[in-house]
Amino acid sequence: MSSTDLRRTIRRSTAVLLIPLSMPLWVFIARLKTSSYPYLNFILSAGDYVSMKIVSGAVTYLAGSLWLQIKDDGEEGELADTAQVE
Repeated sequence: MSSTDLRRTIRRSTAVLLIPLSMPLWVFIARLKTSSYPYLNFILSAGDYVSMKIVSGAVTYLAGSLWLQIKDDGEEGELADTAQVE
Protein backbone atom coordinates (compact mmCIF):
# COMPACT_ATOMS: atom_id res chain seq x y z
CA MET A 1 0.00 0.00 0.00
CA SER A 2 1.45 3.34 -0.99
CA SER A 3 1.82 6.23 1.43
CA THR A 4 -0.96 8.17 -0.31
CA ASP A 5 -3.38 5.24 -0.03
CA LEU A 6 -2.51 4.80 3.65
CA ARG A 7 -3.15 8.47 4.41
CA ARG A 8 -6.46 8.37 2.53
CA THR A 9 -7.50 5.26 4.48
CA ILE A 10 -6.63 6.88 7.80
CA ARG A 11 -8.58 10.06 6.91
CA ARG A 12 -11.60 8.04 5.80
CA SER A 13 -11.49 5.87 8.92
CA THR A 14 -11.36 8.98 11.09
CA ALA A 15 -14.33 10.48 9.25
CA VAL A 16 -16.31 7.26 9.65
CA LEU A 17 -15.55 7.16 13.38
CA LEU A 18 -16.50 10.81 13.90
CA ILE A 19 -20.06 10.16 12.75
CA PRO A 20 -21.12 7.72 15.51
CA LEU A 21 -19.07 9.57 18.12
CA SER A 22 -20.87 12.86 17.39
CA MET A 23 -24.37 11.47 17.05
CA PRO A 24 -25.09 10.75 20.77
CA LEU A 25 -24.64 14.42 21.68
CA TRP A 26 -26.85 15.46 18.77
CA VAL A 27 -29.56 12.99 19.79
CA PHE A 28 -29.26 13.96 23.47
CA ILE A 29 -29.82 17.65 22.69
CA ALA A 30 -32.74 16.82 20.39
CA ARG A 31 -34.24 14.72 23.19
CA LEU A 32 -33.94 17.62 25.62
CA LYS A 33 -35.58 19.98 23.14
CA THR A 34 -38.53 17.66 22.52
CA SER A 35 -38.97 17.08 26.27
CA SER A 36 -39.24 20.86 26.81
CA TYR A 37 -36.18 20.88 29.05
CA PRO A 38 -36.15 24.42 30.47
CA TYR A 39 -32.41 24.79 30.97
CA LEU A 40 -31.01 24.78 27.43
CA ASN A 41 -28.03 27.08 27.68
CA PHE A 42 -25.25 28.25 25.41
CA ILE A 43 -23.06 25.20 26.08
CA LEU A 44 -25.77 22.75 25.04
CA SER A 45 -26.69 24.83 21.99
CA ALA A 46 -23.03 25.13 20.96
CA GLY A 47 -22.54 21.38 21.45
CA ASP A 48 -25.53 20.70 19.24
CA TYR A 49 -24.17 23.04 16.55
CA VAL A 50 -20.65 21.57 16.71
CA SER A 51 -21.87 17.98 16.56
CA MET A 52 -24.05 18.73 13.53
CA LYS A 53 -21.09 20.40 11.79
CA ILE A 54 -18.81 17.42 12.56
CA VAL A 55 -21.32 14.93 11.17
CA SER A 56 -22.03 17.00 8.06
CA GLY A 57 -18.30 17.60 7.50
CA ALA A 58 -17.49 13.90 7.83
CA VAL A 59 -20.26 12.90 5.43
CA THR A 60 -19.21 15.60 2.96
CA TYR A 61 -15.57 14.47 3.15
CA LEU A 62 -16.51 10.84 2.58
CA ALA A 63 -18.73 11.70 -0.39
CA GLY A 64 -16.07 13.93 -1.95
CA SER A 65 -13.32 11.39 -1.37
CA LEU A 66 -15.38 8.65 -2.97
CA TRP A 67 -16.23 10.87 -5.94
CA LEU A 68 -12.55 11.77 -6.48
CA GLN A 69 -11.49 8.13 -6.25
CA ILE A 70 -14.10 7.08 -8.81
CA LYS A 71 -13.00 9.94 -11.07
CA ASP A 72 -9.31 9.00 -10.73
CA ASP A 73 -10.01 5.31 -11.37
CA GLY A 74 -11.89 6.22 -14.54
CA GLU A 75 -9.00 8.33 -15.81
CA GLU A 76 -6.49 5.57 -15.06
CA GLY A 77 -8.66 3.11 -16.98
CA GLU A 78 -8.75 5.43 -19.97
CA LEU A 79 -4.97 5.82 -19.86
CA ALA A 80 -4.51 2.05 -19.66
CA ASP A 81 -6.85 1.57 -22.65
CA THR A 82 -4.91 4.06 -24.78
CA ALA A 83 -1.58 2.47 -23.78
CA GLN A 84 -2.80 -0.98 -24.85
CA VAL A 85 -4.01 0.31 -28.22
CA GLU A 86 -0.58 1.72 -29.08
